[in-house]
Amino acid sequence: MIVSAGPARAQAGWESLGPRSGFVWDMAISPAFVQDGTVFAGISGGVLKSTDRGDSWNRSNKGLTSRFVPAIVVSPGYASDETLFAGTTGDGVFRSLDGGISWVQNPDKVLMQSAVEALAISPDFENSPVIFAGTFGEGMFRSRDGGDSWTQTNTGLTDDRVVALSVSPNFATDSTVLAGTWGGQLFRSDDAGDTWRDVDLGNPLTNILSVAFSPAYATDTTVYLGTVGGSILRTTDDGVSWRRLDPDPSRPNTRALAISSSFATDRTLFAGVSGSIFRSADGGETWQQVDEGRKAVHDPVRALVMSPSFATDPTVFAGIGVGGIFRSLDSGFRWLQATQGTDTFVRALRLSPGFAEDRTLFASTTGGGVLRSRDGGTSWEQVNRGLPHVTVYSLALSPSFVDEPIMFAATSEGIFRSDDGAESWRKVSTGLTANIVNVVELSPAFSTDSTLFAGTIGNGLFKSTDGGETWRKVRDAGLTSEFVWSLAISPGFANDRTIFAGTVADGVFRSTDEGETWEHASPTVRVIPAAIGRDNQTALMMMSPNFVEDGIIFAGTTQDGVIRSTDGGDTWIQKTKGLADPVVIAVAISPNFAQDSTVFVGTEGGGVFRSVDGGDTWEQVNLGLTVTFVLAVALSPAFEADQTIYAGTWGGGVFKGSNLELGKVSRTPTPAPLSPRTRAIMGWSIIATMIALVTSAVLLRRWWTSRPDARGRRRMGTWPPPPW
Repeated sequence: MIVSAGPARAQAGWESLGPRSGFVWDMAISPAFVQDGTVFAGISGGVLKSTDRGDSWNRSNKGLTSRFVPAIVVSPGYASDETLFAGTTGDGVFRSLDGGISWVQNPDKVLMQSAVEALAISPDFENSPVIFAGTFGEGMFRSRDGGDSWTQTNTGLTDDRVVALSVSPNFATDSTVLAGTWGGQLFRSDDAGDTWRDVDLGNPLTNILSVAFSPAYATDTTVYLGTVGGSILRTTDDGVSWRRLDPDPSRPNTRALAISSSFATDRTLFAGVSGSIFRSADGGETWQQVDEGRKAVHDPVRALVMSPSFATDPTVFAGIGVGGIFRSLDSGFRWLQATQGTDTFVRALRLSPGFAEDRTLFASTTGGGVLRSRDGGTSWEQVNRGLPHVTVYSLALSPSFVDEPIMFAATSEGIFRSDDGAESWRKVSTGLTANIVNVVELSPAFSTDSTLFAGTIGNGLFKSTDGGETWRKVRDAGLTSEFVWSLAISPGFANDRTIFAGTVADGVFRSTDEGETWEHASPTVRVIPAAIGRDNQTALMMMSPNFVEDGIIFAGTTQDGVIRSTDGGDTWIQKTKGLADPVVIAVAISPNFAQDSTVFVGTEGGGVFRSVDGGDTWEQVNLGLTVTFVLAVALSPAFEADQTIYAGTWGGGVFKGSNLELGKVSRTPTPAPLSPRTRAIMGWSIIATMIALVTSAVLLRRWWTSRPDARGRRRMGTWPPPPW
């Protein structure tokens, strides 16, 4: 699937390359859409707004302290009050009174640290400003004053993981609300949320992910549920009985539903079934798959919204996770991508060794698997065949990639190998007793020794000497940590057999016998991901191309900036002169380091810094870099000639830099750091920013259980969403 087409090449500085495939979680459309053309999307980077019917999009994030927005809802009186609400992961509910230009967190702080998964608003909001918020782990909250204050209303609610909400179109008279839970229960309230009762659905369900009332509910008493395992359930007798509807019996998982405002006459509704869109014109009796203009992908259709005037304006929008936003102007029969202005979260970047000729680079993303560009980043395509819906934490290419296009992906479900440049993948995890593999690195002599290493979260270090087909755990007592965050292998590995491992809490280790035995290289350097907090340090290591001769290795930390060793890791010195941001997430060294002494680092909020004296001093090079949370940095193998650098960012996709100029200020605001409750990327969301690590297995377990994602989304770090 082609994901984006980039802009014209800039002469100097940074230019945005996309991929424009922002991870879309929810969408909301203005009730006056025909007049104002306004539609919103909640994404893994805040809120997107379009005022031209989806032709272009702009971020509307001022005041949002959390950029994970699983839920968004617009006031029925939006044309006059310009009010909308955003539910966030970790920071509760935000309200905007100016059409999304600015946001304010709920003032009474009741939901300050809540994971809000669903929002529903009274159709009579202007006269009765009631809004409901469903949370994962705290149940239901209600506001009766337009979001000024909130009260927890869980009486009768036996599952506090509320992930779907809908308010009756006749709420002013019937006070009816329905809530679907992660545990597969449907709860009903007929007193505006004061009390709840469990609705008998017949067969047990895994999850209820969407609830939709018929606009004619007062007369047809019809409600639809989108479920995992039960496809779509429909009642036409106000919940007394339920019937299963199967748009595609082979895929019984429905995440999104949308019903025509003229349902009483046109009987039209849409369903997001796994990665496809289905349309029914008879209330769900029969279905037609309508994916023309877009491919059915493994990433689920997460949101569907229709024009409020669908009978005369047959516009439909679909939010498809990393696939971005699609729009149909003909009742859903044909779709066009409408994602100009949205971007994705890039965890890792890898360039082909033959980049100067083949122009090939790869990006691993939050929720989107692997993306490939064969034109230097101008356009992108997903290359995930054989790769399940996993989070790809890192990539490694064979040093002989041009002749043998072998590459590996470290994922949340083990190691995957491709022998055809990512056209297809297969799992190669025999003997690998770990699911979360954070890093994979290949021997520089991989073509002859078939050796590679994998660092895992909680299961230590693994080694393969047969190209990844089988693995064995490195069990030397000298490697005292089971949490391996980063690896760096000597360019002279065939002779010096040296490898470094950065671990959680126990520092940097060094082996000089191909990983068989280990010793502390520097007990004082601790490796903790930036996503966990600044009281810990992170070491993301990068060796000089001339390590055999100069013994130079750099490490980025989350507290102390850059540290450097010039004696092969025996001693380390802090090198931060001019480095304004102490949280260093990525390091890249010039392939011509012996001559140009150039090093780049990516930081949590300061963008990219460059050193041209081997790390002694640093300068900020951000002109044109509009997103300064940088997760990955990669240099062209022909850097000496083309001076080309790539940066992977948090929510801003990939940027390309050429002939970089000094600059301290980006042109647009950078996403604020995650709150302590949500720092993790996945990002369960995004994602560096990323894998949820802790200093011990106990803390890791505590973090995991305190941040489950209620709708198959990650909170930056330990994705993946389930493959529905």
